[in-house]
Amino acid sequence: MENIRFKEGQRAVELPVSDLLAQVTHSDGDIVVLCGTLVTGYGNANSDFDVHVFCDELPIVEPHHFDVNDWISNDQGQWLDRATLQPGQRMKGLWNFWDDVKRAVDVKYWLVDEYQAYLQTFRDRYDDAIQNLGYLRSSAYGLYGIGDNTALAKIFEGRCALGGDRFDAVNSILSKDQYCYLAYRYHLPTYDDFRDAAGAFVSEDYDNAVAFARKYAELTGWAFSHLLGNPNTNRKWVLEMVKRWPAPYDSLSARFVELYFRGLPDVEARRRFVLDVVALCDEILAASVPLQRQNPAFDFVDETRAFWAAKLGQDAEAGVRSEQLRLEYDWYARNFSDLAIPGGELIEMHRVEG
Repeated sequence: MENIRFKEGQRAVELPVSDLLAQVTHSDGDIVVLCGTLVTGYGNANSDFDVHVFCDELPIVEPHHFDVNDWISNDQGQWLDRATLQPGQRMKGLWNFWDDVKRAVDVKYWLVDEYQAYLQTFRDRYDDAIQNLGYLRSSAYGLYGIGDNTALAKIFEGRCALGGDRFDAVNSILSKDQYCYLAYRYHLPTYDDFRDAAGAFVSEDYDNAVAFARKYAELTGWAFSHLLGNPNTNRKWVLEMVKRWPAPYDSLSARFVELYFRGLPDVEARRRFVLDVVALCDEILAASVPLQRQNPAFDFVDETRAFWAAKLGQDAEAGVRSEQLRLEYDWYARNFSDLAIPGGELIEMHRVEG
């Protein structure tokens, strides 16, 4: 397997996978997946190694394990030490500081059956999501857990160092693309995210318009990264995810980064920033439509557009203000159609005449 490469300041570090595996308690037949930012290349001077081990039986904690590990937890979630160790206790996690490379190694152990049950919960959520095409961040979808989940994202983004064939078979329950679809639907901006920026803009509250526009851009970039196959659900890495967009989307990435770091010294610069963000997000969302159609795990474009047309039509019949419904549908349609009204025009439609 290819060596692990990361930077330590300006110095490039190359680490044999076998050296990292030597830090991990595992047995023949176990699946070992190397995860975390040092493996994916996101890492920095304070990053550590995350390792997930999948086994048929959890390892038994032995006194000698404390010779090389700083902390060990058992399958009851208790942290152990030599004094509290009881015979036969099973290892669920360990943490040690690897002196040779000055990095921590954080290892989590899964029973294979436990992990498959965990995967099945997300497969069930995926099956539900493709039947229920509304917002996954609404209160009705709190069970999805995407916002707080990083373990499965790390596993899907990691590198299987041992037991690859078995790992592929275990993961057949849920594909990475299906997980990315859930994450895409969860992080895709809602109409409320857009309306916050539009409302502040037409009120000439450009400070808050900038703040809301930044959130709108972040969610748009995050969702598009999932559509491109990146499963990372940790918000702090959104910029790094966007910077990794491949051609032909690298020009969109460059504009995103420019906006992210653009100076906003006065009111006119802030006003212009909001319009530029919305225009860029229009292009990103337009680019998402053919990508969705190309991926069977995502290709529910027509169904989703029909869902929103029907929902908003039903709401209109129930007496909800039709202008508000039209604005919401015009906004949401941009995620699933090339025919949407440009975001700058849509902002102006939120202007209330005095």
